[in-house]
Amino acid sequence: MARSGRLFKCTNCGHEVRLQAWKAVCPSCESGFTLVPVASEERRRRHSIIGYVAPILLTIYLVLTLASPSATVSSILPWPTAQLLLVIAITLALTSSVIGNIFASVVGALLTATHLYVFPALSVPNLALLILSTVLLASGVLNEFTIRRSKAKE
Repeated sequence: MARSGRLFKCTNCGHEVRLQAWKAVCPSCESGFTLVPVASEERRRRHSIIGYVAPILLTIYLVLTLASPSATVSSILPWPTAQLLLVIAITLALTSSVIGNIFASVVGALLTATHLYVFPALSVPNLALLILSTVLLASGVLNEFTIRRSKAKE
């Protein structure tokens, strides 16, 4: 069963209690106006759906790299290099950490630049990969922004 409410601590007796809202009286020592909220513990979880976008897009790009190497970055890099970099990027993006978000954003920026300048033909697959890599760049930045914003509110 999940715990509900916030954790409060009495400054008089040290008793900790979970409450839905602040109370004026400590339930243990019954002294008034001594309950203070305890700082919330650090949670390592995704703060929104945007945290799942980067790993999904990286996985799609990896599948496309394996299925059609001539349309992706693997045509200019040695075979295992592009795939290994994508697997590392997927693993880091799944952590939703600062390093993972920065790495996903950098990979997105590099893929966008590559699809703009190395593959200039505006074919449908190239345009789709260009959009995919641009959204990957934006999702890494947005995920980091939402995590920092939610930490600032706490």
